[in-house]
Amino acid sequence: MKPNIIVILADDLGWNAVGYRNDEVTTPNIDQRIVGEGVEFDHFYSCPMCSPARAGLMTGRYPIRFGCARSVIPPWRMQGVPTDEVFMPEVPARAGYEERALIGKWHLGHNKRKWLPLEREGELDWHRGYETCQGQGYSTDLIADETVAFIRRHADSDAPFYCYTAFNAPHCPFQAPQH
Repeated sequence: MKPNIIVILADDLGWNAVGYRNDEVTTPNIDQRIVGEGVEFDHFYSCPMCSPARAGLMTGRYPIRFGCARSVIPPWRMQGVPTDEVFMPEVPARAGYEERALIGKWHLGHNKRKWLPLEREGELDWHRGYETCQGQGYSTDLIADETVAFIRRHADSDAPFYCYTAFNAPHCPFQAPQH
């Protein structure tokens, strides 16, 4: 049986900003559950900015190859990752993963419909369909809740699932609920 695959990207999280790498940081769920029970990829190259890092992860290619090395692709910019690039969720789809989700921050092209995830993947992303998601609350909680709901919907299925979740925290501006 094929395993379920969950990829978690924490925007701008430094290599040593987690407890298992730095004694001054407390991240027990990451340390014990995610790294302790999952797989940690610890040999890689990444750009130190959100859109280039995300583009590199999604395509497996250096983002400078398609003009995304030193800038963020916010919703108002007329730029997007070229549509002929193969994105990571397409690979499990070819291997029989019918249930796939892209949840969270996108920033890989917004201004043209062809750059949105639904045009590329046909799955859920930070938008609902083609409409911007207007959920109320702290975005980290909204993204986590949506991810948990997807996993729960598919956890008892015999069919494997693929879930890519891109959190916008700890990206600046640094904001968190009071609790």
